[in-house]
Amino acid sequence: LVLPSFIFLAPGALGIKKRKLSADQWWSVGMIHLVITLIQIWGHSEGRQCEMLNNYMHLVTAIHIASLHSTSRGLASHYTDHFKCYLSGVLDLYKEAKLQSVHHACLHFEQLLVGLGPVHSWRAWAFEHFNYRLQRTKMN
Repeated sequence: LVLPSFIFLAPGALGIKKRKLSADQWWSVGMIHLVITLIQIWGHSEGRQCEMLNNYMHLVTAIHIASLHSTSRGLASHYTDHFKCYLSGVLDLYKEAKLQSVHHACLHFEQLLVGLGPVHSWRAWAFEHFNYRLQRTKMN
């Protein structure tokens, strides 16, 4: 498999050795390498493995939609549909799993996509830059 040069390679022994990955490395692992690997391993499976692959693909699709450089009400609605399917799958497949507050927050993401537009225009670095500028502003 030949990947473009801008795609980070998956680190060796991922999940075995404790290591710190950058956000870009996590994105490459989760959105590219795991998709390819899980489809190769579980793509022709039935039962639980097929359900786990489908569930993961709902998450990947939701993240992909949320990461697009353009958005619409329809895409935002598709994001919510896929994320709800993902959460439902988590609860069905992993009985011990407990939903976290971040899962609840992601259910409101459709409103952010519609109200603020594509994520790349308002993600965290913009807020961090704004906070930096506020901190440097003289108040007295």
